[in-house]
Amino acid sequence: MGSIISNKIYDISFKILQGIGVPANDAEIIADTILDAHRKGKHTHGVRRITSKNHQ
Repeated sequence: MGSIISNKIYDISFKILQGIGVPANDAEIIADTILDAHRKGKHTHGVRRITSKNHQ
């Protein structure tokens, strides 16, 4: 995966998390985890997970 795509995935994930009230430190950790899962092909825990009700 290219670094531009990786950066976008991280940035979008972080912004969504911040938008729903997740503290910045936690949003960084979650965004990193989502990106890592996406890179490893674990789509059930990657980008798709960001819209889960578990984050609300």
